[in-house]
Amino acid sequence: MNKMDGLASNLRTARRRAGMTQADLAEAAGVGAGTVARLELGGEDPRISTLRKLADALDVELFDLIPQDGHRADSTGRMHLVAYPVLGTLLRVLYECCTINVA
Repeated sequence: MNKMDGLASNLRTARRRAGMTQADLAEAAGVGAGTVARLELGGEDPRISTLRKLADALDVELFDLIPQDGHRADSTGRMHLVAYPVLGTLLRVLYECCTINVA
C-alpha cells in the first residue's frame, strides 16, 4: 500500500463511519465532489487546508486522516506523505499537547 492509499482508506473509513456519501462530505466540507472521489481513489495530492475542511466536516482530527507514517507540506501547501514512522506519532503528540485547554 502506498502512502496515498493510506490517506484514501482513512478518508473513506471516516466518511462511512459518519454515514455520509461522497457528495454529502463534499458539500459539508465546501469542496468539489470530484476532489473527494479522487482522494478516496488515492489519485490526489491534497492541500492540508482541504484535509482540514474534510476532517472538520467529518468531526475527526486532521491526524485521523493522515497515515501514521507522517507528512510534510511544500511551499504551495500541498501535502506530501513521507516514510518516517515516528514523525506521524510525534506530530499527533505535539498537536494534542498544543490544543489542550487550560482552565
